[in-house]
Amino acid sequence: MKFRFSKTEIIHLILSAMLITFLVSFNIKSEVSAVIRIALVSTISLIFAVIIQKLVGLKYGLEAEYRIWAFREYTKPPKSFLRAIEDFFYDYTGILIPLAVFLITNAFWPFLAIASFIIKRPLKIRTGRFPFIKEKEVSAVAFFGVLSYLFVGLILNMFAPSGLIETKIPFLLALYSLIPLPNLPGSKIFFGGRITYIFTLAVTLSLFVLIPLLSVSYSLIISIAFALILAGVYFYGMESGIKNPFSLERPSIEIGWKFLFVMILISLIFLFLYFTNVNIITVISLAIVITTLAIVLYYYLIGTKK
Repeated sequence: MKFRFSKTEIIHLILSAMLITFLVSFNIKSEVSAVIRIALVSTISLIFAVIIQKLVGLKYGLEAEYRIWAFREYTKPPKSFLRAIEDFFYDYTGILIPLAVFLITNAFWPFLAIASFIIKRPLKIRTGRFPFIKEKEVSAVAFFGVLSYLFVGLILNMFAPSGLIETKIPFLLALYSLIPLPNLPGSKIFFGGRITYIFTLAVTLSLFVLIPLLSVSYSLIISIAFALILAGVYFYGMESGIKNPFSLERPSIEIGWKFLFVMILISLIFLFLYFTNVNIITVISLAIVITTLAIVLYYYLIGTKK
């Protein structure tokens, strides 16, 4: 199967770019040039993400196609007028809900849960490969789509002046894509691997918050570190198989509290990176004080258990 864009896909991409441009620029007193920039960023973000998703899909033998978010992917022919209205809502959720939020909030909240994709069918099956679509493969397609938005956002913030609304559009698309509602990329990542979902969500949220405050390099380093810590905590607490992982019973106490100490020290390092005007002696002293207090708390809790 060749790399291609279908007619339906192109129509959905054009409608999505137009809707995003309308929602983002409507409430902004901006010039025509700003609206054009918003339209360009929206279009580039969508097309780049779709290209990456298609390439990842081809790697797994899947045909991925861009679609405006539909709450229900497949609908039967309607048998009544009410059923036709219901099906219209399910088929064009990514248009109706953003417009409804737009009207309810008086254009204050640009709800950008618009972009999604479908897997039309497995491509030609290789010898020894079953013709089934695996959740992890679909999750990988969704995951790299979200990473594509983040990549575009980072590139924009490296070269564009800070404070421009269009530099936030790729991060907003990534955030809204990660909402775990049916047929949004977030739900596909979540069911493909919860740890991957936690990591992706943490990175995206961190970048969205830190990019306006820090340089791109610092924001990326801190976001990845924060996401790794959060994913590690989730894995240790929820999926490691350890019963009561942070309880005061051995042997979990040794692993859990040591892990907590490491998190505290890493957090202090990044606090130092952020507050670059703080003297390093102050940071080291603070680290010693906090670690000492944590150790004292540890032994106090052990004593109370005895």
